Amino acid sequence: MKRGPKREITSFGWKVERGLQPSMSVEEIRERAARAAEEGTVLEESAVIPPVPHAAYVDSPSKDESEPVIACAEEPVDQVDALAQSLRDNPTLIEPARALLAACREEREGSELLAQVDAQLEAAGAKPVQALSSVADVLVRRGALACQVKVNGEPYEGSIEDAIADESLTEEDVVEEWYITTPEGERVAELFEPATRLDALFLERPHLASALLRTLELCDREGGLSTKDLQSLLDAEGFLFRDPRTDIPTIWPSLYGNLLKDAGGIRWEHAWITTQEGRIAASSRKASHTA
Repeated sequence: MKRGPKREITSFGWKVERGLQPSMSVEEIRERAARAAEEGTVLEESAVIPPVPHAAYVDSPSKDESEPVIACAEEPVDQVDALAQSLRDNPTLIEPARALLAACREEREGSELLAQVDAQLEAAGAKPVQALSSVADVLVRRGALACQVKVNGEPYEGSIEDAIADESLTEEDVVEEWYITTPEGERVAELFEPATRLDALFLERPHLASALLRTLELCDREGGLSTKDLQSLLDAEGFLFRDPRTDIPTIWPSLYGNLLKDAGGIRWEHAWITTQEGRIAASSRKASHTA
């Protein structure tokens, strides 16, 4: 079927095309858009809506309102880019997301997976504020993890809610959720490898490179350094960049610590402690400077 010219509905802010039969009502579209906005997700699939008053159109070449229109998102958003940006906006979720994606390179049963990753994050001092199951749900919604419901070890056609409500299942039936990392999830994991993030940090902030490197070196000791001790040591080497007129620091050590923590080079565990990845990055950069 030939499609008509594109038009735009101002009340939605979505581009539309004429010429297809409606499959969703305006109310359903609005509900889905509102739900997507609340969840911070992207409404990616096309949705067909019935005719709306001509006054709602802009740049409409015709006043014929008898044909339905198809609505779609104005700008398609790549799943990997969208999830990557969400993690950058919420850096405390980076390590939990990485741990889940790494643990699911082979299919894993949900409760066992969450218990293992939770213990792993606690040992590394990286437990998320948000429940780990919620992080897994976000990864599933964004396409980084695939979730398969199984009943007695066999794939079940439906969600976990469907299985719970399924009257044909008995108390003896074992209902489980199994997770596996998708190709999109693998790409996200690669983007957030500590080595990648640390390289990006040094490239994005070359004016702080020496201070960041020194912070990694200073915190690479048994028990790490308190913020106060780190401040004293950095100040002694001129890395607080005191204002010559007021003698007040223009940069505080927590800036270096938080930047490196978000990049995976340092962790906070009642003190600033350089991670193994941070140690490798510092050694590599020091070697390249002396070469």
